[in-house]
Amino acid sequence: MATGLFTRIAAQGGRTFDEGYLTQPMVMASATLWNGRLQALGIYNFEGYTLDRGELSPGTYGEGYIDRRHPHTHLHELMLGTRATLGAARLSLFAGKGIVPFGSEDPMLRPFTRYPANHHLAQILERAQIVASVRIGRLTVEASSFNGDEPENPSDWPNTDRYFDSWSARATIAAMRGLEGSASVARVKSPEDPAGFGLNQNKWAASLRFLATSNRPIRYAMLEWARTTEWLGPRKDLWSFASGLFEGSARTPLGEVALRLERTSRPEEQRDKTPFRSVRPLLDFGILGRTRWESVNVGWSRGFGPQNSGSVQVTPFIEVSHYRARPLERVVIASPEDAFGGLRLLSFSVGVRLGLGDMRGEMGRYGVAASSGTPPN
Repeated sequence: MATGLFTRIAAQGGRTFDEGYLTQPMVMASATLWNGRLQALGIYNFEGYTLDRGELSPGTYGEGYIDRRHPHTHLHELMLGTRATLGAARLSLFAGKGIVPFGSEDPMLRPFTRYPANHHLAQILERAQIVASVRIGRLTVEASSFNGDEPENPSDWPNTDRYFDSWSARATIAAMRGLEGSASVARVKSPEDPAGFGLNQNKWAASLRFLATSNRPIRYAMLEWARTTEWLGPRKDLWSFASGLFEGSARTPLGEVALRLERTSRPEEQRDKTPFRSVRPLLDFGILGRTRWESVNVGWSRGFGPQNSGSVQVTPFIEVSHYRARPLERVVIASPEDAFGGLRLLSFSVGVRLGLGDMRGEMGRYGVAASSGTPPN
């Protein structure tokens, strides 16, 4: 799959940006051996070649990028695992590099091409990990041990001396008629400092998600809450960041329409000569203040092409977004106003998603935690 994208962002009283990209270019593969007892999942991501400067995306942050979505690592996922049955319980054990069982679905498989601002609050990606899962009836519990350090560049691999210094757990209850609820907790050691001397994170997330199981007008809806606190040593909660998000999509005679409402607070760090990058390596602990981002996003898309295996899918789309940024401290040394020239932004994006073959329905749910539901994209 790959997406050609053109974006225009205009700040009220500020500057206008026009940029184009090839975003989310990747190859997915999976294999099942020995009558399903052994499974392998892999994703190779080419964003390190096509998005070196990042994808312009107000409110997003992480891995040295501010108001731009950072490129993901080349080896986005490579997980190998097995399943077993013990009485009424179905068990699985997977290991490798992948998406940690925490929070909600990777935004790449959700209705909008533009990522939400809470990406680093509600997901933990690209870690070396071991994931154990158990499923009994409608209840699934997942637990993972993984490296806390975030990638420093698209070619980076988790530091060997950081393996298994962090953990997460997620419980999911699948209700009737496509409705499910989940709650997650994680303790992440020094994600921003690869040597392990930075601030640690306590993370919580909860969501209520609906996936249509039949030909209903409403295809997908999700209500999400996430919170991250950063701390060091015996002192807790030096900084706190929270997010509330709703998004959904519906089928109409003219195509799919989608809506996202988001309110997310994020850290502000010292920016380098490029206002969309933060200084690396971090000086002290880097956080200079917080900004709250509020956004309304509306999207339209329509897919063409058969949905059978091996077919080509072509999906043109349009996304329109309004953003408002508000500093949460009286003095914020670094501000999105430095980059855009204003704190109210209007964004217009148009593009085409191309896919070949079968798109995976979900990511970050391995073994018995995987369901048959497929979010629309």
